[in-house]
Amino acid sequence: MSILDRLRNTASSATDAAKRQAKRAQLEIQASRLESSMRREKTKIGEALYPSLESGAIESDLAEVQAALAEIAALDQRLAANTAALEALKADDDDEGEAEPTPLLPPDDRSSGDGS
Repeated sequence: MSILDRLRNTASSATDAAKRQAKRAQLEIQASRLESSMRREKTKIGEALYPSLESGAIESDLAEVQAALAEIAALDQRLAANTAALEALKADDDDEGEAEPTPLLPPDDRSSGDGS
């Protein structure tokens, strides 16, 4: 076998390997997109069923469902507390009037923005 034949075989093998890698990458991207689409559709199902589960119109004895409902209730309480705290801060700001915002940089550094 001549050197030229070896070079052709090597180039052909490298080309085939590159094509396989490209196909693999395409399939991995496609799989990732399909998995993402499946998660979106499962989320839609959950959002559609959640109100019925919360109200008791649909009951489930699955431990995972009960745990998720309890976690959602706890998160809802935390969100309510967060919202109340935010509203209180807004009310305090309204009571104090339109105060000038506190600058992020000391007065000397505000002009250049880079501290020089």
